[in-house]
Amino acid sequence: MSKANAKPKPKQQVIDPTNEVHKMIIHREYLEWNQRYERFSGKYRINPYHMTTVTAKPNQVDPTVLGNERYVPTIYRDPTEEAFSSDYLKRTINRGIMTPGQKYRGPQTSSQEIGWYNHPVIMRPRTQTDWHNRSKNKCFETFFAEEFLKSAGTSPFKVKTRSIVKK
Repeated sequence: MSKANAKPKPKQQVIDPTNEVHKMIIHREYLEWNQRYERFSGKYRINPYHMTTVTAKPNQVDPTVLGNERYVPTIYRDPTEEAFSSDYLKRTINRGIMTPGQKYRGPQTSSQEIGWYNHPVIMRPRTQTDWHNRSKNKCFETFFAEEFLKSAGTSPFKVKTRSIVKK
């Protein structure tokens, strides 16, 4: 056969991944491919901050039928039922807010090992003579003011009231 008589190959549909609907189409095709070639575990992990909802077209949905549909349990849990249940979303969002110290018993990465156990081994009593409550070295003026306060009972920096003498 010559190249002039060869049939052109059909072009595959090209999807722009910037549109949310197109991203969901790509994701659906990916899941269908996985379902064909891999075993389905029945568990999905969702990120509630990146979820987008796309409604069905109004002319393709009968609202009376949609409200009457019930979930029929199967061997596997329904992922959409699980993903959109309020308890599951609440647990997922609360777990996303928690710090790693609240989520796990020990550090998960080498970076977390540095500050994971940040509590002192021995709790010290909090007194004024403790190491974290010491003041800086005193200068001569501060030392003089403290000694003056001990001996005279008043501060040397106190403004004295002036008596007004009437003529």
